[in-house]
Amino acid sequence: MDSNLSLALIFIAAGFLLMVAELFIPSGGILSVLSATGILVGIAMAFSYDTTTGLWTLVGVGVALPFAIGLAFHYWPKTPIGRKFFLNVNHKAAKTGGP
Repeated sequence: MDSNLSLALIFIAAGFLLMVAELFIPSGGILSVLSATGILVGIAMAFSYDTTTGLWTLVGVGVALPFAIGLAFHYWPKTPIGRKFFLNVNHKAAKTGGP
């Protein structure tokens, strides 16, 4: 494996990690911008290595990204920041009007 391809995969992995970290660390979107930049730079480096490798990397990221976002949003309400973001409603109390 060429060093540029290894670096491309490292950029993509770091982008995914930063994307998940954005949900746990309130950064005002800075980590999101760094995440998107890392993923895009990784894809561009994969294309510079070889067009076929770049296309497969693009497909792989296109498939993995929705799953990663879905998993992150699934676990986000269980984090301290997520608990502050979402309201906890007691559905039984809301229906009966009691405490």
